[in-house]
Amino acid sequence: MNRRPRIFLHALILSSYLIFFGSMVVSARSFYFGKPVHLRDAMISGLLSPTDNPRGYWIASAGTAICGLLLLPVALAFYRKLSPLNRPLATAGTFLFGLGPLTATSIIFIATEINDLHVYLAFAAYIFMTTGLTICLALESSASIKTGGIAGRLLLSLLAFLLAVLIFLVYLLFTPDFFNDQSLLRNVAFCEWTLCCIVAACISGLAMMLSPPTR
Repeated sequence: MNRRPRIFLHALILSSYLIFFGSMVVSARSFYFGKPVHLRDAMISGLLSPTDNPRGYWIASAGTAICGLLLLPVALAFYRKLSPLNRPLATAGTFLFGLGPLTATSIIFIATEINDLHVYLAFAAYIFMTTGLTICLALESSASIKTGGIAGRLLLSLLAFLLAVLIFLVYLLFTPDFFNDQSLLRNVAFCEWTLCCIVAACISGLAMMLSPPTR
């Protein structure tokens, strides 16, 4: 990948991160206004809800929408780089990855309140992005894994970890009573933010693999 497209790709990814996480931090200031700060209450779903966060939800919503739009060209760049390796897998991986931010953005418009539809869309967004990234990473790292060595083992471990995350998400999706336990409910915010960080790390890692620095 030439220098300019590489810089543009990384700029898109970094901008999407800064806008998303920055908007959530700003929105959280309104969310916690006049009440004690407990991190377990800072669910992304709550920050996006007009009921739970009437003064700041629009900031979180705008940040989520812009982040989603910025990630779509990233999916296209991934496809262009991966398609020579295996066009069907590249199509499937990048399509699913692209569906993730689109689904997340749709929550803002069709499921603003925290209800069953909101929950299913949120799960779908995480599942789409995780599945797409897993396919893309597997395609890009297949040669290194076959070669073996430390790099191959690390990449294989990463793919196994992502597969475990995906299985866990599907399990939660089909276990509606999982969060009825209040002790588990307190961990929802932690799970949401952890998943965001995992997806962000995988996007950055894949971008670095697909666009190594050139001299």
